[in-house]
Parts: sequence; C-alpha cells; structure tokens
Amino acid sequence: MAGFLPSAQFTRVVGALAVVVGGITLAYFFSSTPSDVTRSPLGGNTGSLVPVANPLLQQAADIDTDNDGLRDWEERLWKTNVLVADSDGDGTNDQDEIDSNRNPLVRGPNDLVRDTINLSESLSPATLASLSPTERVAREFFVEYLSYKKGGALLDESEKQKLLFTTIRNSAEEYRTVTDYTLSDVITTPSDDAQAVRLYGNMIGTIMMKHSYATENELVLLERAMRTQNESDLMAIQKISESYTNMVSDMAKVAAPARLQLEHVDLLNQLQVLSQESFALTLVREDPIQTMLAVSNYETNVRNLLTAIQNIQAEITAAQIQYGPEETGVVLMSISSNAI
Repeated sequence: MAGFLPSAQFTRVVGALAVVVGGITLAYFFSSTPSDVTRSPLGGNTGSLVPVANPLLQQAADIDTDNDGLRDWEERLWKTNVLVADSDGDGTNDQDEIDSNRNPLVRGPNDLVRDTINLSESLSPATLASLSPTERVAREFFVEYLSYKKGGALLDESEKQKLLFTTIRNSAEEYRTVTDYTLSDVITTPSDDAQAVRLYGNMIGTIMMKHSYATENELVLLERAMRTQNESDLMAIQKISESYTNMVSDMAKVAAPARLQLEHVDLLNQLQVLSQESFALTLVREDPIQTMLAVSNYETNVRNLLTAIQNIQAEITAAQIQYGPEETGVVLMSISSNAI
C-alpha cells in the first residue's frame, strides 16, 4: 500500500488556492476596517484600502487541461497526468475513477482508494514538524480530502474550498515560532524612583525614533504587491519587519525600573511577534499559508502592541512625569490608539 507525499507542484497550487481564499479574507478585513486605519503601528503614511482581487489565480484554479472533469490542481493533488484524461490507462477517466472511490493511478479492477493509499504515514508528528505551513496545510488538506473520498462523499467546488479554508484555520495556532522574553531576561535599574522611570521612557522613545520606518501599513503594501506584483512593496514590508527586530534588539538592552519590568517584557514580546508576522507577509509567494495566517492575526497583534505601550504610558503618568519637547520620551507618550 503506497504512502502519500504531495508533490512540490501541488504545494504551490494549494498555496495559490489559499491566496484565492485569502483574497476574500483580505477583502473582508479591508471593508470592515475604518478607512483611516492605514498607518504602520509606529509611524507611516496613509494609503487607500482596496479589496484584493485575484481573477488570474481563480482562473488558474478552474483549469482542466485534459477535460477529464478533474481540475489541474486536483490532478496535482492526486499526482495524475494533467495532459491525459485516463492517467492509469485502464479505460476510465480520472474524474470517473475518483467519483467511484477508485485510485486513478492504479489500473483496475483492484484499485479502490481504501486499498491502495495509506493516509497514516502522511500525518506522523515527525513528518509534520519538518514542513512549512503551506506544506503542512497541503498535506492535511489532502488527507482530509481522501478521507471524504474513502467515505464515498462527493465534494463540489464550494465544499473543496470550505475544506481548504477549515484546514488553514486549524493550522493558525501551530506555526508561531517566537521564543518569548521573560522577567529573567530583563536588566533592572538600581533605582525605582521617578528619575529612573523618566530615563527609561526617554531611552524607549529614542529607540523608537531610531528604528521607525515611515511607510504605509503592511496590509496596504501586501494588497498592492498581490495586485500589481510589485516587489518594492514586499521589500517595504521586510524593512518594517527589520525595524521591529531592531527595536527588540535595542530595547532588550535597556534597564527597566522594577515597576516597569512586566510592561517591558510585554513590549519586547509584542514587538517580536509583529516582527515575525510582518516578515510572514513577505512570503506570500513562497509560503502563502503563513502569509494568510499573519493577515488574520495582524489587527490583534497591533492592538496587543498598543496595549503594551499604553501600560507603560500609564506607569509613567502615575509617576507624575511629563516630558519636555526636547526629550525623546515624548515619542513614547504620543503613541495612542489612533495609530491603528
């Protein structure tokens, strides 16, 4: 009984389908978000939000080159020949074999799916751990797809896309690889007085000024990159990710007063998450599933960052500190919920 290993070509096709489905997600996000929500969290210019449209990707998902009723992306899923209607040459075309729960790669009559394909080998923990999010979704989607086939179910196009979208959503919590900062990683100031708090705010403000990258919101850049294939927009997103990474690196070296240690750890972790998620947006071609997951998490992650900043602001205010216009702490204190 053969095991299943999706081809690299199928993985790319599943990625393309995910972008088609993801286009719906992006369009919904943009249409349900106020039009002024267009700035990068720590600075940048406004831009217009336009729903994603991917007619070419949708068209590609509908292609059936050999007219056997099996779409080309499904042919690559099954590893059948997109140019030959009857891949195994047993007199029955590929779609008819699949509709009959037969394996289109095995000549009949002994070619039932349940007797010729081993699903368990495809989802072993060791195998899944080595896969990218897109590869993992491709693998899990195919196994679920075959499970329906083994049960005799026939899936129409909307059901196939629903199955794909469900598989993607189930993977949402499994791909994050960031190692969190903890209190043991924080440098503590000798003093916890108001002067130490003032100095901390100035240092954080200085780092924000140093590394902020003024540009449009990451999702605006991503939408345009998908629509126009403009590499410069993806490069701009990468620079945003790098700015978050540089902030984390510098802020991790800042000594925090005892009263601000928890808030400092939270700030580091939220910036680190945004760095990873922003970088994931640049992988829309290589690993579109990871990009889609990053899009779905984006608004929550930005709000978490702003909450971390507001908690620091609250402690500085409680210490009755007001920064003068010449102090960089003004930058930190000026960030508000209007940033998103």
